Amino acid sequence: MNAATIQARVQAQLAAARREDCFISALELSRLEARIEARLRTRDTQRCRVYAWENKLFERTSLDTPLSLAECQRLVDRWAKSYGMAPIRVTGGRGCCWRHEDRTIRLGRLGRVPWVIAHEFAHARVTHDFSRGTVAAHGPEFVFRYLEVLTEQLDQDWAALVDSLAAAGIDSE
Repeated sequence: MNAATIQARVQAQLAAARREDCFISALELSRLEARIEARLRTRDTQRCRVYAWENKLFERTSLDTPLSLAECQRLVDRWAKSYGMAPIRVTGGRGCCWRHEDRTIRLGRLGRVPWVIAHEFAHARVTHDFSRGTVAAHGPEFVFRYLEVLTEQLDQDWAALVDSLAAAGIDSE
């Protein structure tokens, strides 16, 4: 869905919310407008390339070894401590994602591997900017933090990763 389509849908939703037949508080409306504005400002243009790069680089390697949920939590605890971050909770579920609202990394059964955990942890390291809509979810800031986690915590080679990113057309700052 392109930005013009999103903007048209948003405008229609806001217009409906402002009409008398749809009650929405001023606070809720301002929060909705701020979230929408942030999404329109920052497009996540690298997402597909980042996912393809990860799959090509890490599948069938030592970083693709399944871990238990408890092992995932211990890994995240160690990393958070090493970066001076507040604790992050790891939970099971469907799919994988970082939720900045409750500082949780959700990992589906197939996502409980070191490289996926590093990916979600990198999101946690960029959250302060992403949640305000100032950076793209998989933009250069994220990729840079992801590289730091991969090299500092999982002993990957910085130069080799940077070269492979460049070959994949991914900007890392």
